[in-house]
Amino acid sequence: MTERCSVCSRLRVWAPVGLVASVAFLCMLGCSTTRLKEKADRETYKIVEEKGAQVPGMEPEFSAEPAALSGEWESLPKVQTADDTLGPAGEFKVGAGILSLEQALRLAFMYNRTYQNRKEALYLQALELTLQRHAYAPIFGASNTIEYTRSTKESSRPSKFSESITTTNDLIRAIEQVSGRPADLLRQYAQVVEDAGALVRVDEPRTVVSENRSVSGEASVSVQKLLAGGGRLAVQITSNFLKFLTGAEDFTSGSTLGVSFTQPLLRGAGRTVAREALTQAERDTLYAVRDLVRFRQEFVVDITRSFYQVLQAEDTVRNAWQSVLSFRRAAERQRALAEEGRKTPAESGRLEQAALQAESRYAEAARRYRELLDAFKVSLGLPTTVHLVLDTNELTKLRREGLLHPNFTMEDAETVALVARVDAYNARDRSER
Repeated sequence: MTERCSVCSRLRVWAPVGLVASVAFLCMLGCSTTRLKEKADRETYKIVEEKGAQVPGMEPEFSAEPAALSGEWESLPKVQTADDTLGPAGEFKVGAGILSLEQALRLAFMYNRTYQNRKEALYLQALELTLQRHAYAPIFGASNTIEYTRSTKESSRPSKFSESITTTNDLIRAIEQVSGRPADLLRQYAQVVEDAGALVRVDEPRTVVSENRSVSGEASVSVQKLLAGGGRLAVQITSNFLKFLTGAEDFTSGSTLGVSFTQPLLRGAGRTVAREALTQAERDTLYAVRDLVRFRQEFVVDITRSFYQVLQAEDTVRNAWQSVLSFRRAAERQRALAEEGRKTPAESGRLEQAALQAESRYAEAARRYRELLDAFKVSLGLPTTVHLVLDTNELTKLRREGLLHPNFTMEDAETVALVARVDAYNARDRSER
């Protein structure tokens, strides 16, 4: 009973220790993962900065982390009164934030999903380049193994009684040899004792359980380096030990040093062939930076085009509403003239029919305007529930200042495109290599 309580107390002491050790191990594992991610981010962003310096138009502070919606539109100036020039369709604008073209482009670069996918693709390509560069850096490795072994073995041995009988018989034989006469009486007595022991079964063999315990361990440290010519040099140091905890408690240990060098002689030999994967990864990363820059240029044009299309649709609603008002006034005049007999009812009916058609066009224009506005919000990466309208002053400014048309000939345009378009550099580099 005392031994059992002692074991239980030891388990109660070690249980919290094991729990604390498990929690500490999980914390160390999580911290290690976080540090590795931060290191990968630093190396990847450094590569993007390095390649981006070679491409005009690349954003200076590249980041592939997606931006969370934080309500920047809440600080925009709000529409205070309904726009009467839009008719009933203008009532929804009350309380909406007024979004300029510059603010729309900024939101698009922050939240547009397609643009975010392009940035992530560049990040992954740069991350692949870090892997290729890492292959040529010294790679260290270490391992440690400890093993505890416990084994039991059962063996059969003569009983104490049988050992005593054997000893007695040996003693009787020794007496006979010394005296030169048979010791019959002693033999009879020994036989009686042996028979009595067999009767009570004390001569049966006994089972003995022996226990063997040992601790063994192995630790190794290695480093390998891929050389520019395709060769690989590896060095490893290994130490091991074996300790017996039972019996003689022997202890043995040893260490080994291994050095290997591998050099391709035919396939994969040579600096150019060996570094082909690294060279291609360097090129692909530069191509990806150029692709992102080209996409940014096209993306700005697409967002700007969509911005003015929404304003154009709003202007269409405004014109349609003015048409409705005009037809309504004309229909009222026709009805007044018809009551005085100066116009026929048929002429008045035709004008009223035209007024109804104008109202239908107005409703369709209002629906189209709201549809384009929602589609524009989606292109910015915003929910359609965000209450926004576009700044009509942008369209007024465009009408006042007009478009700047470059005075280019076709030959000049081709020359500038070959120099300025980054996708042309990609096509040329891929064809030359």
